[in-house]
Amino acid sequence: MANVLVVAELAEDGKLRKSTLSAITFARQALPAVGGSLNILVLGASTAAAAAELGGFGAAKIITVEDASLAKYTAEHYAPSVVAAAQGHSLVLATASSYGKDLLPRVAARLDAAFAGDCAGVAVDGGKLVYKRPMFAGNAYGYCTLETPIQVATVRQSEFTPAEPSGGTSPVEKAAKAAVGAAAARVEFVGLEAVKSARPELGEAKVVVSGGRALKEKFNEVMEPLADAAGPDGGAKRVGERQDRRPAAVRRGRYLGRNPAHRRDEELEGHRRDQQGRRRADLRDRRLRHRRRPVRDRAGTDRGAGQEIMAALDFRL
Repeated sequence: MANVLVVAELAEDGKLRKSTLSAITFARQALPAVGGSLNILVLGASTAAAAAELGGFGAAKIITVEDASLAKYTAEHYAPSVVAAAQGHSLVLATASSYGKDLLPRVAARLDAAFAGDCAGVAVDGGKLVYKRPMFAGNAYGYCTLETPIQVATVRQSEFTPAEPSGGTSPVEKAAKAAVGAAAARVEFVGLEAVKSARPELGEAKVVVSGGRALKEKFNEVMEPLADAAGPDGGAKRVGERQDRRPAAVRRGRYLGRNPAHRRDEELEGHRRDQQGRRRADLRDRRLRHRRRPVRDRAGTDRGAGQEIMAALDFRL
């Protein structure tokens, strides 16, 4: 049966992450082409709160897989249960967060399904889903179709408006955790060292304020009051040094509205024209030069145009 399955992402406290709502929006756009119904899968050690919150988004059913071993995410424990729940679905989705980017490629491999990652849009063409994906660091977009019976994709959160509740209450269906492979016994979640902050994570914040490298050590002094003015749902972001790897001269030129690299390109183009001009001069003299010596026959006279070509061919052979 053609259905769509959205894999929800939970926070450490078991609450639903806002990023999941973007995947639901994507699923609603793809559902007319896929057909069937929308189902949502929730995995974790405690899924009741997230399942209750997702019940109002119009899903045919909420599938919950609850087990103590799912308290901390490891792909070896999560992937088998997602594969089991994906049976009977034509499209499996998750948000392109670190969670979705790690989990869904493994699911696609187990399902022998084609995978489209970090999708920024979806359309229907001839009854097929066409996925819009960023290329070349977001400077261009490519469009692709998947030909396998089951398709797997991750959704770029920033490209889709979070889904709004549609009313009603979806039934909750409990499923047992699928058997894991031998690799799960060799993987153990040791711990997570994270910086604690009273502010929400950037993916969960409603308002994001960003500061660049020019602030340097003044970042907190300048940005913290601005984030406070945004309210309790505001998050602050510092642009990392590695975000722009181009040389400093090129970055300065970009800010000034020009690119210093163009000057070098012009010099190279001028060099090419100069080289081509010399070759044309040789041809006008009707002589093919090798080490600046004219090609002559044994009698010492210049050859004709046709003889020059034959001589060049003989020389190359």
